[in-house]
Amino acid sequence: MQDVFRSQRDLVNDSDLFDPNKLMRMPICLCIDNSSIMGEKGMQIKDDISTLINDICNDEFLNSCVELGIYTFSSKSEKVRELSTIKETESATLTLLFDKECQQPDLLTCLKKCMLDIERRKRDYSVQLLNYYQPHIIILGAAEPCVDENWEELINIVKAKQESGDISIISIVIGTSAVDVYKQLSIDGIVYRGVIKDLKNILNTLKNSMRILSESSASIYNRLSSMVSTWEKFL
Repeated sequence: MQDVFRSQRDLVNDSDLFDPNKLMRMPICLCIDNSSIMGEKGMQIKDDISTLINDICNDEFLNSCVELGIYTFSSKSEKVRELSTIKETESATLTLLFDKECQQPDLLTCLKKCMLDIERRKRDYSVQLLNYYQPHIIILGAAEPCVDENWEELINIVKAKQESGDISIISIVIGTSAVDVYKQLSIDGIVYRGVIKDLKNILNTLKNSMRILSESSASIYNRLSSMVSTWEKFL
């Protein structure tokens, strides 16, 4: 994927690097499968995501420019955290509920909500005269999502947005059962497979990728792609 957005170093002087009014925003949306398979390790997942939030909060640069939205999808889709900057520790109030009865989660509705919020934030950036990086949607899935008559339409929308550079989508699948469905969301046909115990390392890689953007014009997509050599890639 071609780099489109400039780095922080291209836009501001060293003295302005931590000025939130001059920093490019980094819109990141985490879409988390909270259905039956993930529910088995619900507390671990909550703890790992809380650690990510704390790490961003305690980083003087990231807490001014990263805008993190958190969504879950099981029998229904929920917005856990509004897409916005992290200004104080929020992990104590992070609510992740797991639906142990759900076998086929509703990823479709979750992605629609997520993309609507991203477009809303883009309009906000425009009004505030803020530059921003390509928004990234990181999907952490386990169960095979429900595929109904609207799925193909969603796939076409998602691929068009990626091809135009409006968003990028990175799918990380726990196990193998849902790989083929998640492949459809990627314009390059790639998903990454992990196991639940890898989640902390995956989120740490994501955080490090954000931090590197202050020095580089590379998108998070390309950074993650170069940093996930320990993950198994499905083509």
